[in-house]
Amino acid sequence: MTSRPTGMLCLLAIVLTGLFGCSSIQELRSPQAPAWTHADRVRMGELADAVNQMRAMLLDYYAGPLVLEHSWMLPLDHPLRNQGIHFLAAKFARSIVWEEPLVIGTIGSSVLAGHDNCRYDCYQQQLTRLLGPVLATAGSRLEVRNTGQGGNCGDSFDNQIWCLPMLAGKDIDIAHYSWTYFESGMPEKATMAHEMFYRWSLLMDHAPVPQLIYAGGCKGLPRRDLELLDNYAAFGTDILCMTRGLEELGYKRREWGEMGHPLHETSREGAAPGTSELRKNSLSVMYRNWHPGPLLFQTTADVLAWRYSEALLKALEWIRDESDPKARWPRKPVKLELADLPENKVCPEEWCNATGLPVCVNFEQPVFGQPGVELLDTTDQGWVFEEGEPLIQYVIPKEEKDLPQCLHPNRCSGWRVPPNQQVGALSFSLPDLRVGMVAVCCASKGCGKKMLEAGVTFLLDNQVPESPPEQMWADKCVQVQARFPVSARGQESSVERTLRLDVTQPALGKPPPAITHVFGL
Repeated sequence: MTSRPTGMLCLLAIVLTGLFGCSSIQELRSPQAPAWTHADRVRMGELADAVNQMRAMLLDYYAGPLVLEHSWMLPLDHPLRNQGIHFLAAKFARSIVWEEPLVIGTIGSSVLAGHDNCRYDCYQQQLTRLLGPVLATAGSRLEVRNTGQGGNCGDSFDNQIWCLPMLAGKDIDIAHYSWTYFESGMPEKATMAHEMFYRWSLLMDHAPVPQLIYAGGCKGLPRRDLELLDNYAAFGTDILCMTRGLEELGYKRREWGEMGHPLHETSREGAAPGTSELRKNSLSVMYRNWHPGPLLFQTTADVLAWRYSEALLKALEWIRDESDPKARWPRKPVKLELADLPENKVCPEEWCNATGLPVCVNFEQPVFGQPGVELLDTTDQGWVFEEGEPLIQYVIPKEEKDLPQCLHPNRCSGWRVPPNQQVGALSFSLPDLRVGMVAVCCASKGCGKKMLEAGVTFLLDNQVPESPPEQMWADKCVQVQARFPVSARGQESSVERTLRLDVTQPALGKPPPAITHVFGL
């Protein structure tokens, strides 16, 4: 791990050169990298034209930049905003130079999942249709991964943040987090989770830019949240408030199902020739209920595309002046280290200053990354994998319910014990633990208590945990161990250790819900 001064120099290098680390260009040069050609310059020019055309369309559509810029919390004159744009621009530079995907990973609740809407209308899909063709002009593409999960699984920011690398994948370039309604009444816990999200995102393989999204105007954000935003602004961190810009034009949320906002009665697709009246009405909805509707999701996608296109133009400016772009932006970016991050503010020290990321296996769907926890052989143990039922979208217009592009992939999948059966242990290997924290979650809110009441037992390396397991994390998880025992800690948070976890359940007529997650740090 580098020293704090070295980390600050590294951040300066990020800002000034667009690299992800402190290594020199000569150290990063790949002798196999093909030379930058005239054809590459041509595709950069075509990309610049496409970016400017998209931005001109958005400016015209919103009658100026107010909605596009004021929907973000970070002021335009914030002293670190430009550094954040540069950090973001480096992601796009690497993508377009190497003609590789720019990947956005999104984690959150049913709001982020787009429930009660046709999945085609979620902001992730709308962003892909808007910005994807722009990147395609340079041979790249946009991939947006939606891991939003409905409330019937019992998940919240409290437990899902531990599984960010598995949910979204370690290769993402930008990370979105949205738990709008689940954070209500828990400002301190939510702010702590935000810093965990910021720090753990930045320590992933591509140091993804971490951004929060709220389905409202962000009035009354906790002071500590705004302080965190200042602390991480140099890494492109910001908070997108879906209605904030529109509220400056007079928008007021009045009732569920309302259609249109101060500028438009329906979405661009709704206004397109040939759109049926039923589809147009669906595309005009701002809020289905507490969930945003297609028109508000379009605004969200547009605001994101505007910010990302600003970073794209900066990347193109850098590339234009660079003789060897592939040397400046290597295909494999240099990872940030703990010392490159700002000082930890609200997250528990032992979690956010550990040198490794949490490890997790999440059996729910969808997930896009690889498990960091290994499920050991289940042969003849008696546990059954439960696929889970698709969540019914009651509010979606009936004409859209059965369309393939409208279906949502969410499932509360997990491992369960059949009623009245005595089974063996469900076993896991947790590698690379630094703190020794281990947790097990199941498939409904409050089921952590149900696991303990049902007599589920846990062994760590064939030993009973020193302290009794506790119900924690959205009340759907059990903390099996908080940290390594004193005798086993050694250099806590810097020495990697592997633990074996065995979960055993007695035969019951009504077993507790299926096990959905195992995570540790």
